[in-house]
Amino acid sequence: MTYNELNGIYYIKKEIERDRARIRELRERAESTVGSGTGMWGPHAGVVDRVGCCVAAMVDLERAVDANLWRLYRKEAEVTAFIDSVADPRLRAILKLRFIDCLSWRAVAQRLGAGETENGALKAVRRFLREAGVE
Repeated sequence: MTYNELNGIYYIKKEIERDRARIRELRERAESTVGSGTGMWGPHAGVVDRVGCCVAAMVDLERAVDANLWRLYRKEAEVTAFIDSVADPRLRAILKLRFIDCLSWRAVAQRLGAGETENGALKAVRRFLREAGVE
C-alpha cells in the first residue's frame, strides 16, 4: 500500500465534512426562507422556489455523503488490514494514529510520547514504505 493510498481515508473524511457543512448551510437557508412568506423569489420572467432548490441540493449531497461513508468503510478496512500485518508495534501505532485517526504528525508524536518526534514518526513510515517497495 502506498503513502497516497494510506492517506485516502483523510481525503474521504474531508469530503464528507465539506458535504455535511454544505448541507447545514442549505438547511439554514431553506429554513430562513420558509419564514419569509412564500419562499419564492425571482424576476418576473421566472419564479424560483428557493426552498425546493435547497432541498434538491441537500438530497444530492446526502446521497454523496452516503456513498462516501461506504467508500470510507471499505478504505478503513483495507488500511486496517494492511496496518495489522505490520510486525513492529511502534510502527503499527504510528500508522494507526496517522492514517486511521488522521492525526497530524505532531499529534502522532505527542500520543506516542517517550521523546518521539514528528520527524521521527514520519521518517519511520517513509523508511518502512521504501523498504517494502511501495512508496
